[in-house]
Amino acid sequence: MLIKIGKVFILFFFLVSVLSIFIYFLNLSSMENGLVYEFDVEKGWGVKKIAKELKKQKLIKSEMLLVFISYIFGSDKQFKEGRYLINSDLSTFEIYKEFLKGASNVNIDVTIPEGYTSRRIAFKLKEFAVIDDVQDFIFLINEKSFIYELGFNYDSLEGFLFPDTYKFYKGMEIKNVVRMFVDNFLNKLKSIGVLFSDYSSKDFYNRVIVASIVEREYRVKNEASIMSSVFYNRIKSNMALQSCATIEYIITEELGRSHPKRIYFSDLEIDSPYNTYINKGYPPAPISNAGIISLQAAFFPKNTQYLFFVVKDSKLGTHQFSSDYSSHLLGAKDYVKNFITKD
Repeated sequence: MLIKIGKVFILFFFLVSVLSIFIYFLNLSSMENGLVYEFDVEKGWGVKKIAKELKKQKLIKSEMLLVFISYIFGSDKQFKEGRYLINSDLSTFEIYKEFLKGASNVNIDVTIPEGYTSRRIAFKLKEFAVIDDVQDFIFLINEKSFIYELGFNYDSLEGFLFPDTYKFYKGMEIKNVVRMFVDNFLNKLKSIGVLFSDYSSKDFYNRVIVASIVEREYRVKNEASIMSSVFYNRIKSNMALQSCATIEYIITEELGRSHPKRIYFSDLEIDSPYNTYINKGYPPAPISNAGIISLQAAFFPKNTQYLFFVVKDSKLGTHQFSSDYSSHLLGAKDYVKNFITKD
């Protein structure tokens, strides 16, 4: 009798242990990074195929667990084709419940142009109903704790919101929106051989700043890396950067005025840390969110001795580059003469 009771107790203990382990894995999420991932279920996919693809994308830890849950609840053939939005914080059981709800195909495609500031990006997102409040977005990209959470020790994420076409969805958390921008930024840099870990925090940031200036200056692709070399050469020579793009930033972003058609001498005297005519060194932060051409130019500048550049042909967007001031002045005079003649 005692032996039988002992066996029953051991069996009971074993079942409780198995159940505890099962419940533990049932509630265990895969990545816990708070990101939302798109997952497409194609026509004809069964639960085994879905589980395999989820495991491949690291959205679940165990294929067998999802298959087992589906068989237990008898819903292995109820998953519909379409696009699902899977939060990485969800456990396998919670993901299973998302599949029961059906696909969420309501995507909002938004294209962010190169050179946009975070403010303009925020208004664009509000225009497409991705976010409800512009100020909430602006606040978040300047929130130190959130920036640190993303792995950076900067005052702002300006310059880290990569311009591209994104698929958002209505009601998406602002944190996930910003994470999409930053993840894309880092992935695009990785595609050209740039890793954040390969640079000091300061050097990396300065290059992003240069990229943001080049983005607002260049028009012809092959001139971008030459422009970045000019800015680095001026820094090495202890010269002010003297970029008109920073003056435009002050006028539009700090003073809240419309984009100027021309820069006047009085504009060059505006008191601002972003004024690269009266302040030497880099401005305190990026002035735009650069595209891949400007980022590549900033991280891989051309090897030149140039210290100056001036517009050569405004219609073509070309510039004249010079290593001495006298040549630069001649180029500036030629441009003014041609400009007046065309007027």
